[in-house]
Amino acid sequence: MRKSLLFALTALAACSKPSAPAHLAAAAGPAVQLTSADDLEHWMTEAGFPFRTLEKGKRYTVPFDGKNVGSVLVVVERGAEVTTLMAKFFTLPEMPAPFLRALLNLNFKLAETKMVLTDAGDLFAAYDISNRLLDKKELLDGVQNVARVIDAYTPQLYSLAQKQAGGGQPAPTMPPPPQGAPVAPPMVKK
Repeated sequence: MRKSLLFALTALAACSKPSAPAHLAAAAGPAVQLTSADDLEHWMTEAGFPFRTLEKGKRYTVPFDGKNVGSVLVVVERGAEVTTLMAKFFTLPEMPAPFLRALLNLNFKLAETKMVLTDAGDLFAAYDISNRLLDKKELLDGVQNVARVIDAYTPQLYSLAQKQAGGGQPAPTMPPPPQGAPVAPPMVKK
């Protein structure tokens, strides 16, 4: 069970949903609701995602090459009510106040994808989608959005974490990079 502290500003996030890249919208086609766990694999296969099955029908990983970071590994985890898309930024055992303020500011700016801190100091970007609302386009958009958030904000957050470590805090540790990943397309803003 994932224990986490979620800094979410969902009311504000709903106001600024980014539009999908044109090629992704075409690939997603018309909205098709999630009817079974097999749909996740089918949709990712159709999209050309080189996913790896960790637990059939429940947990998958999708690697992406980043522009700012070497690569990003997005985890797709289907629960009974919610499918969670997440990727790890890094681990920072101590979270000083300036770093937490930066996370809150980032959560304010982001639509849908939010920062999650675990009790162990792991920092993730996560996006939860209700299974009753999940369709192919939402899944594909969400996976790529989580990868783009990790790629776009890791340098800034890692730099801030290193500055905090210089003040006597433990230094952040990065997750190992996945190999052979597709490049996540750039985020398109409305």
